[in-house]
Amino acid sequence: MLRSLVGSEMCIRDRVMYEAMIDETLSAIKRCYSLSAEADRQGNSSMIVDYFLDTARNQFTSALDKSKDRIPKGGKQKSVTEFAKYFSLAEQINRIVSALRGRFSRYIRRRMNDWNALRDRILARVETLVHEAEADIGVGLGLCLSGMLTRVQKMLADRQKPDSKDYLQAGTGNTKTCDVICDVLAKQFQFITASLHGKVQHNFIRSFVSRLYKILIDHLTTLQFSEQATIEIKSDIKRYTQTITQNIDASNADIEAKIEVLNDLVTVFLVSADYVNDVLREGRMATMNKEVLHKFVKCRADYDDHQAEFDKIFQ
Repeated sequence: MLRSLVGSEMCIRDRVMYEAMIDETLSAIKRCYSLSAEADRQGNSSMIVDYFLDTARNQFTSALDKSKDRIPKGGKQKSVTEFAKYFSLAEQINRIVSALRGRFSRYIRRRMNDWNALRDRILARVETLVHEAEADIGVGLGLCLSGMLTRVQKMLADRQKPDSKDYLQAGTGNTKTCDVICDVLAKQFQFITASLHGKVQHNFIRSFVSRLYKILIDHLTTLQFSEQATIEIKSDIKRYTQTITQNIDASNADIEAKIEVLNDLVTVFLVSADYVNDVLREGRMATMNKEVLHKFVKCRADYDDHQAEFDKIFQ
C-alpha cells in the first residue's frame, strides 16, 4: 500500500495523498508490532520509517527543484499570478512537514518509547528533513520575491528616468508612475497574503518590504525635486507608504516605521534652501543615516546653487 501511494510532484501537490502516506506508514509500524517476531520488530519498523522518509526527502527535493526552474526571473512576468505554482507547492510542503514534525513525530515518541536509540535517530531524521525542506522552500521564495521586486524596479526606472520632470513642476496630484506602481504593489500584496500563511507569510512580507524600501530610496535619489512640485511629491510618497503599510500587520511595527520614514525624508524637498538645516534637525530626521540624508539633499533642484551651504551641514 505504501509503495502504491508514492508518486512524484503530483503526490506532493495532493496533500490528502501525502496525509494518506503518513497514515499508512504509521499503520505499517503498528502492524509490524503485531505480526513481526519480537527480535525483528525494531529492524522492520526502522525499514518502514526509513523508506517513507527517504521517499519524502527525494520527492521534496525533486518537486522544489523542478518548480524553482519555472519561477519567472528578471522581472519578466506579466502577472504576479505566474508565481502561483511555486507558492502553492511551498504551502503544500510546509503543511506536510508540519504533519511530520507534529502527529508523525508524536506517534514515533509514543510507539517507540522503549527503543531509545531508534526513536532518537528517527526524530533526528525528521528534524533534518524539515529543516532541509524549509531551507529549500526559502530559496525558491527568495527567487519569487526578487522577481516581483525586479519588475517594480524596472518599471520605476523606465517610467521615471533621471531627467524626469515629474517632481520639478507644479501639478495636481499623483504622478502616472506612482499610480501604476501602486496598482502593481497592491496586486502583489494581495497575492502574497492570499497565497502564503503563518510564519512563511510573515517572513516573506518583512523581506519584501525591506527590499522595496531600498528600491524606493535608490530610485528617488536618481531624480530631481523642487519645492514647486510639493503637491506631487507629498501625494506620491503618501500613496507609496499607504499602499505598503496597509498590508503590514501589527507584528511588523518596526518595518512600518521604516516605511513611514519616507514621508520624513522628502520634507527636505518641500522647504526653501534656508530651512533645510532646520528640517534635518527635527524629529526622526535628527537620528537618520547622514549619508542617506545627504543623498536626498543632493536631489534638490537648487543643490548646485547652494552646494557649499548644504554640504557643510554634513561635515
